[in-house]
Amino acid sequence: MTSPELSKARLDLRPPAGVNPEIPSWAKNDYVLNKWIQEERPRRRRYLKDQQLEAWEPLPRSQFEKPIFEAFNKPFRKLFAPLNARFSNKPLHYFLVTRRVVSRVFVPMWIVHYFVKYHIAAKGNITVSKPLVYPGGK
Repeated sequence: MTSPELSKARLDLRPPAGVNPEIPSWAKNDYVLNKWIQEERPRRRRYLKDQQLEAWEPLPRSQFEKPIFEAFNKPFRKLFAPLNARFSNKPLHYFLVTRRVVSRVFVPMWIVHYFVKYHIAAKGNITVSKPLVYPGGK
């Protein structure tokens, strides 16, 4: 048997797999490759099906999980447990993402705003025009 050309041996140029795939001429006499081509589609489908977690399977643990963070997250996990089982862990995911955005974006923005408004602007470094006060007005 002659070896296939390099371009034909590349993974992205493999023949299509299926029940009765068309076998390229360079692979017709190779029993192993012939069998491999016939089994490729079911193998890929099984692989993709195995990648989906069932409701009873554990989620992969985060590499940043520490006991202190787990103590904070445990009540929220218990709170969202019924919804997570029904909606594939989406409610807890969205809650944790929202909490992360609030704690890393909005709270620091509020702190900077507070500091500028009450500590920098109050010393007169920033001038803000005030509305005119007329006699008899409020």
